[in-house]
Amino acid sequence: MTGAACTLAFVGMVSGFQVAASADAAQAAKDSAQRASVAVIVQKAAVATAAPAPVADAVPVVSEPAPAAPAPAVPIAAVPQPVPAPGGAVAA
Repeated sequence: MTGAACTLAFVGMVSGFQVAASADAAQAAKDSAQRASVAVIVQKAAVATAAPAPVADAVPVVSEPAPAAPAPAVPIAAVPQPVPAPGGAVAA
């Protein structure tokens, strides 16, 4: 075999290995993506079928009555005051 023929054979052999290696890498990437997809589907199914939290664990909602409205402000002069009678007794 001449030097050129030997070189061509070697290059052909190396390129064949490269093609096989790239095909293996592509298949490995495809398998990895498929496994990830299956894992996501399984996780979503687990979340969808999970039982809801028991009622005992729920935080109770306590409704408080609304505060009473404050009484309207009345000026002191408008409130009738008892008038003292002569001699200091207060008439009702």
